[in-house]
Amino acid sequence: MTAERSQRHATVSERLAGLDDAQVVALLGAGSAPAAGIGGSTTTIHVGEVPVFVKRVPLTDLERAHPGSTANLFGLPAFYQYGIGSAGFGVWREVAAHTMTTGWVLDGQYDGFPLLHHWRVLPQTPSGPGDLEKWVRHWDGNDAVRARLQAIGSASASIVLFLEHIPYTVDTWLQRRPAYAMVDDEVRRGTEFLRSQGFVHFDAHFRNLLTDGHRVYFADFGLATHTGFSHTADESAFLNRRVVYDRAYTAMHLTTWLISNLLDVPWWDSLAHLRARTGRLALPEPAAGIVERYTEVALLMHGFAREVEHTSKLTPFPAAELEQALSRCAPPPGT
Repeated sequence: MTAERSQRHATVSERLAGLDDAQVVALLGAGSAPAAGIGGSTTTIHVGEVPVFVKRVPLTDLERAHPGSTANLFGLPAFYQYGIGSAGFGVWREVAAHTMTTGWVLDGQYDGFPLLHHWRVLPQTPSGPGDLEKWVRHWDGNDAVRARLQAIGSASASIVLFLEHIPYTVDTWLQRRPAYAMVDDEVRRGTEFLRSQGFVHFDAHFRNLLTDGHRVYFADFGLATHTGFSHTADESAFLNRRVVYDRAYTAMHLTTWLISNLLDVPWWDSLAHLRARTGRLALPEPAAGIVERYTEVALLMHGFAREVEHTSKLTPFPAAELEQALSRCAPPPGT
């Protein structure tokens, strides 16, 4: 980490820590218009001259009664970990994930995460149930999912995360610059580092990965989990079998992105297009080489993802097959 980045983090963190709740609320009110998502709302503020990305995540009453707990408080099924409409297992896991990744940056282990400058609990107006029945049906009518979503809708507090502002999503950046090789390399290095630390992101698509044009930053840890969290036996077994998930998912996502954007193929048809090809796709280099390298992994992961979403959330994860496929497309040692 550069000295400039370290000093900026220290300055912003100190200023935010010195504000009372009313001052923080006023600062949030002066930010950009909030954007709502399934994991909370986001905005951008300025602390002095420094832009800061803010994510506000509901803090349910149950979680508020167990401060800092990374346990599965709602008894959610392990398959709720998949990024197909999950609201996550709890905000304390998200706080813990950001605290952990910020520590890795500050310790010089890996720079590819936005720094968590500050966080605090603030009151909020309950949002109501929203599309409760739709999402409960999506998750096979699971009662624990229902309880989690109802608790989110009735939450009267939130945790506000103040994060280092990284200017672009990888999705936006790649549409402006053909930095395909850089993204491929950075994402590979990032997922390998996460695996070495016992951390799985579970939602590393290119709107959750950020870039300043020099490196890729893994962000948005609403679904992230770690071997050090308080897991049930089922969760631990689920996680241990999916240590390769992020690497396989990002390889599939990059392959899909290149086919969809460079060949003007609808996103959901991209891998069917790849499967039906009779030869090498008409892509420019290095995109053609990347797609060729990841074809086996992408098709395996895509088949699994489709089964999960359309057939059964309990579809077995093809861990051994993906490990073997990834080993066949790995770069030479030391690169």
